[in-house]
Amino acid sequence: MLAQQLDSLRRTNPGAAEEGDSLTNREREGDVGAESDRQRKQEAETLSRELETAAKIAARDQQIDAARQENQDLQLELQRRQALLKDKDIHIDELSHQISNLEDANKTHSVQRLALLKESHH
Repeated sequence: MLAQQLDSLRRTNPGAAEEGDSLTNREREGDVGAESDRQRKQEAETLSRELETAAKIAARDQQIDAARQENQDLQLELQRRQALLKDKDIHIDELSHQISNLEDANKTHSVQRLALLKESHH
């Protein structure tokens, strides 16, 4: 529609047509400027979303690192406790062996005492 008006104006008034051309160019420049503004706004929104996503990823990475560290600490504590338990098991085994030896010695001693008692009564 604007183009038709411009053509009509060129035919009827060539000086006004130049002014119309100038207005059309300014409108185009305005359209280009507005489009450029829209593109910059979209780019800013995209960048903002990307930064937000990057921040979320960084926070998640920190949580993962903290969980890994906690897991490693728990593994070390588990190993320490297993070592203590093993030491206690070894100690219990040694005590059980000593008890068994003492029981055997006690039986032997009891049998010897009974034999001596029988001999002394005969």
